[in-house]
Amino acid sequence: MDKLDILGGKLSKMIFTSEKLLFITGSSSSCRNNFIKTAEKELNIPSVNLSLSLTERLLTMSVKERVYKLSDVLLEIIPEKSSSIFLTSIEVLFEPSLEVNLFPLLKKLARTCTLIVNWPGEYDGNYLIYGRPEHREYMREKYLSELIISI
Repeated sequence: MDKLDILGGKLSKMIFTSEKLLFITGSSSSCRNNFIKTAEKELNIPSVNLSLSLTERLLTMSVKERVYKLSDVLLEIIPEKSSSIFLTSIEVLFEPSLEVNLFPLLKKLARTCTLIVNWPGEYDGNYLIYGRPEHREYMREKYLSELIISI
């Protein structure tokens, strides 16, 4: 079974669950991006480049405003009529000045549609990891392997 079939199967099952958050992980950014481009066409799933869309809206705000309005701005970015959407280039959410509690925020966004997140870090079988422990953007979150598609 190829990765597109796996993704399609997981999305079909998610219609009947409360969990609406999937992560694409794996080898390289270009492999994940190529998979997402193919899936966009084959499965008719739109994508949002979060860093681009978010920074355009946040540039005019003060640092304090960004923290308080981030969730609302993200909800505006997510297309209303989509049942599923790819989120790419999420690195902006790791910016410490935004004070993001990432997983609760993504779960909140996933109430409106199924989010398929292009994870810019790695998955070790138990944890989604971003960065290195000595970096200020480092994070590590336990996550179910059933909700991971490794490319």
